[in-house]
Amino acid sequence: MANRPTAAHRHTLAAVTAVTLALLAFTADYVDGGAGQVMVSLTSSGFAWGLAALLTGHYGRNARHAAATATTTLVIATVCYYLLILLVSRRWSGGTLQDGTSADLYGLRSVAIMATFWLAGSLVAGPLLGLLGYAIRAAPQDAARQQAAPQDAPQDAARQNDPPRNDLRQTGDSRNVAHGLAHDAAGPGNPRLRAHDAARTDNRRPRQGKAPRHHDDVVAAAAPDNRAGGRATAAHGDRAERPAAVAPEQRAKRLAAVAVGVACGLLSGEGWSAMAAAPPWELLSAGDGAAILHGFVIANAVRVGLPVAVLVWLASTRRLWRHWPLMLIAAVSSAAGTALLWRLLHVVYAYL
Repeated sequence: MANRPTAAHRHTLAAVTAVTLALLAFTADYVDGGAGQVMVSLTSSGFAWGLAALLTGHYGRNARHAAATATTTLVIATVCYYLLILLVSRRWSGGTLQDGTSADLYGLRSVAIMATFWLAGSLVAGPLLGLLGYAIRAAPQDAARQQAAPQDAPQDAARQNDPPRNDLRQTGDSRNVAHGLAHDAAGPGNPRLRAHDAARTDNRRPRQGKAPRHHDDVVAAAAPDNRAGGRATAAHGDRAERPAAVAPEQRAKRLAAVAVGVACGLLSGEGWSAMAAAPPWELLSAGDGAAILHGFVIANAVRVGLPVAVLVWLASTRRLWRHWPLMLIAAVSSAAGTALLWRLLHVVYAYL
């Protein structure tokens, strides 16, 4: 329990992650050529920032905290990145228009538009990735706890319903207690009391053969059967509830498998979109600028291959390979939708 991270530690870790993302993305902008493209894919891409949000939500303490922390991480990273551009690199300044006037206002406008654009994207992608990360970890654990909780309930109920091995005077009503005291005071040889015992026995239980002489004998004869029946009923209930208890765990595993597939598609969508716009074989066959084009190919391969590696890691650590068809369907569907979304974002970006 001492090593368990507290809320303050989680918030600190999220802030450190966000600042680190911003610094790495800012540094990658200064690397040129093919190496710069690879650096951007590792530090300033949808995969890099999306993976940070996914892992932040993966270790959240609950669903709301996971969504909030992932969103906060992306928002802080975006703000820090554009503050570095605004205050440190000042790449927006120094330009001139065709008439020779300064273009600084247009540069500031461009920075403000892009910061607003990606802040809006962070507010949308953050909760989604945070909840996906939390579902991958917490859904199987919650189902396992729910399955383990009711296992002791039938045994406790059987122990409560099992009559004690004492006579009826310890658990009966006041009339039974009074009858027991009278029986002890008069002694077993009183014929009037024996007749009264026989009458009470006949009224409580139909006669089958020779009736017992005393009411205590009736309780002693019936108690073992009741106990055996209670144990048999509890055992039968255990057998009946075991298949139903497995169902929540399997549903949770399926949910986690779908979440892993959707997360993989979201993280790899940018790479698939870039490959669809510029197929790798066309870039590799081009002669001019081969080094830069090869860097584009490697960068796109990184954007696609690393999300698949994340899927393999999560599926292995959470033991989800039994539901691989669900993961595959979710990954393909999510990747296709995310690739189309990235193409739409590029179109919108061109008009900004």
